Amino acid sequence: MSIFAVDLGNSRMKFARAERDGHPVIVPNKMGEPFTHSVVYFPDNGDPVVGSEALNMAFADPKKVVFNWKRFIGTEKVLYKGQDGKEWHAKDIAALLLAHFKASVEARTGEVVTEAIITVPANYTEKQKRETIEAGEAVGLKVLCLPSEPYAAALGNDVHLRGDGLTLVFDLGGGTFDVSLLRVRGNLIEVLRTNGDQLGGQDVNRRIRENILNMFQKEHGYVPDQAKSPVFYADLDARVEQLKTSLTTLGQANLVIRDGEKLLNRKITRQEVETWVADLVKRALTLVELTLSEAQVGWPEITVVLPVGGGSRMPIIAQELERLAGKKLSQKLEPDYAAALGGIIAGRIELQRQGRKAETEAGALPPIGVHAREVTSHSLGVSALNKEQKPLQHVLLPKGTPYPSTQVRTFALAHPHQTAAHIVVLEGEDGIPEEECVKIGEFQLDGLPPYPDITDRIEITFELDSSGLLTATARDLKSGRTAVMKIDTKSGEKKAKKS
Repeated sequence: MSIFAVDLGNSRMKFARAERDGHPVIVPNKMGEPFTHSVVYFPDNGDPVVGSEALNMAFADPKKVVFNWKRFIGTEKVLYKGQDGKEWHAKDIAALLLAHFKASVEARTGEVVTEAIITVPANYTEKQKRETIEAGEAVGLKVLCLPSEPYAAALGNDVHLRGDGLTLVFDLGGGTFDVSLLRVRGNLIEVLRTNGDQLGGQDVNRRIRENILNMFQKEHGYVPDQAKSPVFYADLDARVEQLKTSLTTLGQANLVIRDGEKLLNRKITRQEVETWVADLVKRALTLVELTLSEAQVGWPEITVVLPVGGGSRMPIIAQELERLAGKKLSQKLEPDYAAALGGIIAGRIELQRQGRKAETEAGALPPIGVHAREVTSHSLGVSALNKEQKPLQHVLLPKGTPYPSTQVRTFALAHPHQTAAHIVVLEGEDGIPEEECVKIGEFQLDGLPPYPDITDRIEITFELDSSGLLTATARDLKSGRTAVMKIDTKSGEKKAKKS
């Protein structure tokens, strides 16, 4: 069975498959477009609509259109509520988008898609990864792996074919920003460090939109009411996107926006926009510097700098990266489709790791001969009491741990004669109070023999799979009793398996 990948972007999705020789190529959607807008429209009657038609409906019926959904995955925020009272969360939107991916690829290739690679932001939490898997399963897709977007983009830009060296990937997408540092040595690709932020093209668009509204107010004395002028705001969003695209190659561009008889006709310069977003650019570059500092790598050691993602097309990004790096950026670059293309290569690497063969319509492909390891973007640990009996995070897997990985640590019980242990698994740095960390899950180890000795009693094992997903095991060293925390991706509930 052939392998397929999807770059499930906040603004646009791209689909890829392996050619007969294993080379990754983009698969157009059912309308022949090389990408699909990650937008969903909910009509009063009929099924939700995805893509260009949904985007068009933002002009006519904006309250029934969902976009910029990606930051809300892993949260309880309701993005749309239907007339029947059904609530749609980001995970449900992702499922609709993945259903469109599946239908488009099947229509284009004639193959039934049952397994796929889905790229995700490097900074995704355990819960966000799990919900992405759930979204795929909801539409009949088994998720082979979840390569991070900057890692996939590096593969899509042939980092494994460029020879040994250090590559910095600057991945500014529509809703998320990641920066990763990769090292290639022979046939091994290692992600040394990765960081991310809730920053993307939508923030740039919002800043441009705010300044255009200020111009409109100065010229006409008011700002259109969004509830009364939804078409104005839908048009404004389209004009902002068009303006941003034009200014990637032009020094200035025309902006024309109308509310009834009131017209704003202005020339907007690239320099103006760069002033408006200067703090956002600085925020991204600060994260780049932090990543290099954490990896203890200096700019002279960097072999290649790869700016990818739609947001990286802003000329100011290239200028600032070249200033910091002291060198020209790679001219051999695919910024927009690299993550989807690289997803195929990541999938072949994962199949090789599992001892499975990658298939195309021509038959089985030979092993790809490349090995890779990504790293955690968050520290993982358990809550344990300090001397003052306050629950604090105790890290087992520090941020930057390569995976797949296993770590074991032994903990004391809280009290003598204790017959059960409650284990709380957290994301957060060492020594942080439990309430300030992100809770991944919790489970119970029951049936402990009531010994007076409490030291070095409970052995905690953390195992990360090839997608960075966690399985936690607790074992009582005296009785052999064990409990395993695994997340049931069908229900999203944390369950403990005991023995």
